[in-house]
Amino acid sequence: MMCRPNPRAKTTRSSLATAGNRQERRRTRLQASAPSLCAAHRGRGGFTLIETFVTLVLLSLLGGLVIVNFHSWRRGYNLEEGALQVETLLRLTRAEAARVGLRFRLQADEETGTLQVLYEPKPLEEPGTFVPYRDASWVTYTPEAMVLVKRIRLSGPAAFRTMSIQQIEGGEQSEFEPITLYPDGSCDSALIELADTEELEDDPTQAHRALLILDGVHCVINPHYITPSQYEEYKTTPFNPENPKAVIPPPPEEEGEDPYAPPPEPPPPGKIINKPSGNGKNPSLMG
Repeated sequence: MMCRPNPRAKTTRSSLATAGNRQERRRTRLQASAPSLCAAHRGRGGFTLIETFVTLVLLSLLGGLVIVNFHSWRRGYNLEEGALQVETLLRLTRAEAARVGLRFRLQADEETGTLQVLYEPKPLEEPGTFVPYRDASWVTYTPEAMVLVKRIRLSGPAAFRTMSIQQIEGGEQSEFEPITLYPDGSCDSALIELADTEELEDDPTQAHRALLILDGVHCVINPHYITPSQYEEYKTTPFNPENPKAVIPPPPEEEGEDPYAPPPEPPPPGKIINKPSGNGKNPSLMG
């Protein structure tokens, strides 16, 4: 018995052959057009030497601007943060003096410009003898990494407490007077001059300064920031213990806001709030 050929199988083989021929022709066309496509891509996507050079110059300029802005930001940050740390140290020392009932002092080293917390452990047996205070952990967190003390001048009645007769007659006063903080919550009034530590190492003549006006009677700290050009005027102005703000140079004319505005009226007794100066310009209360 003879088998008849299956017409469906024949049709399938014909379709497969046609599909294979179609794929082969497509592969041949792609291989033929590949060199022309690569050549066209090379003609459109390349950069000339001038374009590369201009791009490098622009990137260098942008990088320089970023570095300069970062340096200026870091300089201002160090000075304001260091001044805020000194304010915090004053508040903590004042609170500790009231807690233990003894006199404390903030003493600056004339050679290094660092601050040290001292106290009078035996006011009856050894009056006037101050030794380093070690009974609190915060006394080790001094701000010399950011700012150094360049000057402490007492003002008000405290300016004449530690002066000898010769100093009073000659008008002389030490540049690093200690600030005494009393158990009743008051302290000496003083002018504290701070300078950026990094700028002092680079060029002392170009170091920005912070001036803290401490009102010991009302417990108010009023910070001021001066530029190197203003510092030259500040150095030549005689210090008046009765008016310490007289040494602060006037603000630049182009600035609309006066950063050296006088502090607000002191709050009534019992209403002093511990509020540090957040922006480094407004006065803060030592509560």
